[in-house]
Amino acid sequence: MKSRHWLSLLIALLMPAADVAAVSSIALPAWVCSKPDAIFINGFETANAIPHDASLGNGGAYPGNVARSITVAGYATETYYLHIPANYNPARAAPLLVVLHGASGSHADAITDAQFLRSDWSSLADTYGFIVIAPVGEQSQGGWITPPGAPTDYDMIAAAFTDATIAYNIERSRRYLWGFSAGGYVAPDIVLNGFNSTINANVLAAYSINSANIDFACTAGAGGCNALLNSQTRRVPIDIHIGTQDDPQLLASVRADHTGLLAHGWVDGSTLFYTEFNDGHTYTNQLTGAWQSLCGFALSP
Repeated sequence: MKSRHWLSLLIALLMPAADVAAVSSIALPAWVCSKPDAIFINGFETANAIPHDASLGNGGAYPGNVARSITVAGYATETYYLHIPANYNPARAAPLLVVLHGASGSHADAITDAQFLRSDWSSLADTYGFIVIAPVGEQSQGGWITPPGAPTDYDMIAAAFTDATIAYNIERSRRYLWGFSAGGYVAPDIVLNGFNSTINANVLAAYSINSANIDFACTAGAGGCNALLNSQTRRVPIDIHIGTQDDPQLLASVRADHTGLLAHGWVDGSTLFYTEFNDGHTYTNQLTGAWQSLCGFALSP
């Protein structure tokens, strides 16, 4: 995804980020990833409680692949795609993962790619008991319509996020965002700039990007990213995956992101998870690692 017009980026920087001072992401033990309804950190009542905030949603079809329609102001009726794990029980809140596809060439291709993403994540969702939702970018070339204009695809992503939370019993303390390529550029924009009041750093426990950098969320040049990272009131955990055979400029920029995040308070192995893998512009073999990084966090008020 190419950088947006400099004026758009300037507006993005000047726009106040969502107030995240009241929340934090807490680290959970690895075993919690496969026990989404666990109550205590180590299984004993004397331990710290795992944050729970069940949405108590109901009425959505399950299990398996589902398509749901939503109404978004300024858009036509939109369809997004879900996978509900085989072990889903409406009596127990399940974690939620929003997955954002890459640029696809056309809107029809974007629909196909969203469904491919859903399918690619479905095995992990069944194993670990989380719900996957895959919105579809509305940009004519198969990408995403981004701020500062209105409406944008961020409104559509937020509408899908809300609809799933109403239709299913979602663990609101464990909602995550993942993006590939163009979707990977959008994810940091959503988290770091707080464009949308529904999906932002206030409600996401962690996020992950694959084959993308954070530059799209910044003004042009390193100074812009420095200013944006400095403005964050908390370090939302981020997981990054990049292929060593990907575009050399992209690889260099992602390595620079890693260095920049460390310089601005993110910590390797704590709030920053960085993986270089021996392949190109792909995500297929990286999903397990991404989920293992994400699922270890819960949002605590």
